[in-house]
Amino acid sequence: MNDEMHKKINEVNELFQRLSKERPDLMKPFGELVNQSLKDGKLDTKTKEIIMVILALATGCEWCLPYHIDLALKSGATRDELIEASFLALLMTGTPSLMRLIDLLNYLKE
Repeated sequence: MNDEMHKKINEVNELFQRLSKERPDLMKPFGELVNQSLKDGKLDTKTKEIIMVILALATGCEWCLPYHIDLALKSGATRDELIEASFLALLMTGTPSLMRLIDLLNYLKE
């Protein structure tokens, strides 16, 4: 994981921790939604994390992309699967998603 990817993941984790302390009434249901949505079900976790990477590319979320790339890789997704799947974002959102591949490729550098 490169430094920028690590930095973004830490920022997400710090935000979630802060909000969990300040607003547990909101973060607890949000956390439950996240956990229920991403666990194995009709789709396995790997597939769901690949979808999350695609959505992060399509929406341009600079924190979501490294966060979900990391989770996708930990779930067993390969670099080739992530690159192939990223073209689905291109089909749905056009050239901006293609340009986000710059970030995806940079985050996937070893």
